[in-house]
Amino acid sequence: MTLEIKRQSNIELLRIIAMFIIVLHHYCVNSGFVELINPKILTGNVLFVQFMSIGGKVGVNIFFLISGYFMINSSMKWRKVFQLVFQILSINILVCIFLSAIGYSYGFKDYLKIIPLIFDVPESFISNYIVVYLLSPFINKALKSFNKKEYSYLLLVLLIYFCMLHTFLNQKTWHYMGWAFTMYCVGAYIRKYDLSKLNWHFGWISIGFVILTCVEILLLDFIVFKFDKSQSIWCFAIGDANKINIFLMAVSIFLYFLRLNIRCIKSINYVGGVLHSAYCYGMPITIS
Repeated sequence: MTLEIKRQSNIELLRIIAMFIIVLHHYCVNSGFVELINPKILTGNVLFVQFMSIGGKVGVNIFFLISGYFMINSSMKWRKVFQLVFQILSINILVCIFLSAIGYSYGFKDYLKIIPLIFDVPESFISNYIVVYLLSPFINKALKSFNKKEYSYLLLVLLIYFCMLHTFLNQKTWHYMGWAFTMYCVGAYIRKYDLSKLNWHFGWISIGFVILTCVEILLLDFIVFKFDKSQSIWCFAIGDANKINIFLMAVSIFLYFLRLNIRCIKSINYVGGVLHSAYCYGMPITIS
């Protein structure tokens, strides 16, 4: 007699939400709306585009947190790597054929970018995801050997360099692979030391960071209006994945959903898996 282990749908629901805000992010940023924003003329549409434009970075952080949380106790499988690369390449080719057929033009370098891990690094989510996955056996071995003090020290150094210096001193410390590794380590830390059991109200904390970020956008809009600063100041000041507010928002949302008790709902699990795959497959494609 075998027992079927049914997984809860809390993380799958989080995947769906993360994918939704990532789609909104790309809709706002890649549509050209951001370039048209004039914070001196604030309307409901302008505020909506500004608020939604930061969602994609939160979603990316959440996906890396999920990876670190589950992969710390898993093993890397080559079959998954080859399967993922093949699927990404196949779908990228089909999308390029479709877009070319409806009038989009590509240069030779643009076509090369559809090949994962070769021509689309370093600014591709999926390439960095695959590299972290390939390195996960070594990363996991190192992380598991650390005691809590050593592990906390590692995270402190990583977050000071990638997050704090970038947020408060405007140092250009952003690096996709470095940040992917950092978020992976944070997710694994949450799993190793079971931080979801902390008696904190992560839902309210998440809402607090959302409100704080919205207030920051409004304040930056006021600065643009008052002092005639660059119109895009709000986007670069608070919108990157390694800004402290975006990082803490993603972590608190992730911890809230970890504690969320949702029974196994097959439809949510299916949609969550499909959307996660669709997100990975679509990331290398850019339209210029």
